Amino acid sequence: DDHLHGGRKGFNRYVWQCKESDDALVFSRISPDMEENYPGNLNVTVTYQLTKDNELIIDYKAISDKDTIVNLSNHSYFNLNGVSDLQDDLSVLNHKIKLYADRKLTMDNDKRPDGNIISCIGTPYDFSSFKTVGDGIAIMNNGYDDYYIANENHGSLKKLKVVAEAYSEKTRIKMTCQSEEPGFIFYTGNYLFKKSGKYNKEYNQYSGFCIETHGYIDSIHNKNFPSLILPKNQEYHTRTVYSFDIF
Repeated sequence: DDHLHGGRKGFNRYVWQCKESDDALVFSRISPDMEENYPGNLNVTVTYQLTKDNELIIDYKAISDKDTIVNLSNHSYFNLNGVSDLQDDLSVLNHKIKLYADRKLTMDNDKRPDGNIISCIGTPYDFSSFKTVGDGIAIMNNGYDDYYIANENHGSLKKLKVVAEAYSEKTRIKMTCQSEEPGFIFYTGNYLFKKSGKYNKEYNQYSGFCIETHGYIDSIHNKNFPSLILPKNQEYHTRTVYSFDIF
């Protein structure tokens, strides 16, 4: 089976315990031994913190009583154009994106990594300088849905570095994404269809983009990728920060 988004019933489909503080929400749950066929009772905590510097900090922690696989992420959609009750065009194809990642994993037709890594420079995947999302998207397979390797990949979850920037010329809102992870999925909402959202607007293809930070996909079957095995009683800990500004 493919365990995209955590399997048949991913973590996003459960009700978590929640505690509130002045500037943060702390969510927690225990994933029992062999849930989705993953060994170990996994105790997971995810903290969402809003800072006075317009940052959203997502802090992940987990620990298991057996060796297991952990690769947590966030799948929030962003649209920096803003939304109003009078707005019709919700596309992010006019967004400018820069990815601090000059390499990517190659995928088979089922979007599974085939073990190879290629350079993005000079290809349609090249976002090494700010580029309009819609430029060249017509030759892609629906849009972007690819795992990029961060340029500052030190093989450690302790290095917080900028992995992506995006902005809207319409609103002059800029978003910067920093992460301790070695890479991320850049996704352009290719399969969004008839989703009801703010102001009861209908969100469709390309209405949002994602920067999903996490470890290499399917590392368990690609020995040249960094391991995602979490040894028992060892803490998994990683952070991702989305910050916002007006330019």
